[in-house]
Amino acid sequence: MIGWLFFKLTLSPRAQNETILLLFFFSFLFLFQSRGFQFFITSYGRCKDDHSF
Repeated sequence: MIGWLFFKLTLSPRAQNETILLLFFFSFLFLFQSRGFQFFITSYGRCKDDHSF
C-alpha cells in the first residue's frame, strides 16, 4: 500500500515535494517507533504547547 502511494505521488511532478515529505515522515515515524512511541508523543505534546513552529 505504501508502495502504491509512493508510485501515485511520483506520477505527478508537482507532488515531488510531498513524496519527499512522506518519505521523511515514514522514516521519522519508524525511528521513533524503534526508540519508543511514548517519547514521540511527549515531545510532540511539548512542541504543540510551545507553539514554536
